[in-house]
Amino acid sequence: MADFSLIGYQSYRTNPRELQELRDKSFEEIRLGVLREGISLAEPLLRTKEYIFLDIRSVRTSDLPDNPTKSPNGLYAEEACQLARYIGMGQQLKFLFIFGIPGGSKPKDVTAQMVSEITWHVVEALSANIDENPGDPAKEELFLKKIVSMGQDGQDLVFVTSRSTGRWWMEVPDIKNSENLCIPCSFADYSTACSGEVPLRWLFFFQKINPN
Repeated sequence: MADFSLIGYQSYRTNPRELQELRDKSFEEIRLGVLREGISLAEPLLRTKEYIFLDIRSVRTSDLPDNPTKSPNGLYAEEACQLARYIGMGQQLKFLFIFGIPGGSKPKDVTAQMVSEITWHVVEALSANIDENPGDPAKEELFLKKIVSMGQDGQDLVFVTSRSTGRWWMEVPDIKNSENLCIPCSFADYSTACSGEVPLRWLFFFQKINPN
């Protein structure tokens, strides 16, 4: 199952046709405005990525004076560092590419420090990371399973949370192979289910796993 995500894009700086192509391929995307409502929404998307490309130009110019885009909008420096922490917490990370750093003349001190702080957050998270697999029967006691009833005519939704890290997963049925897949999710998805609504992330993956 192809896995690609676009995180923190700005609509007026993104080609609509390219964005639609991502959606047609069932790739995930989070607009900057949505990300700002809760940056933890990005964590499940980053958890399973092997290759991550972090464009330093996504940081607003006020926090990154060397930003060649000169954009007044973008990620705050603190948000970039939080995303870096989520990257380091990833379960399958192999490579992280930080690009967009101004070339040529020596970058301003604040730019160099921004890149250094992003790198530190990644490394710090890597050093404390725990490899977790809720699908491993031998480690079942490390997780807590929560079943949410969606009403008389609805299907029960199963969520799994780690007792140590607080990470969340949801079980999504693979109808063709008669099995359930554990998909990374957030506490917000669990809360949505508890309120009686099927999380959009669950619906997204159900359709992706079970195409017509």
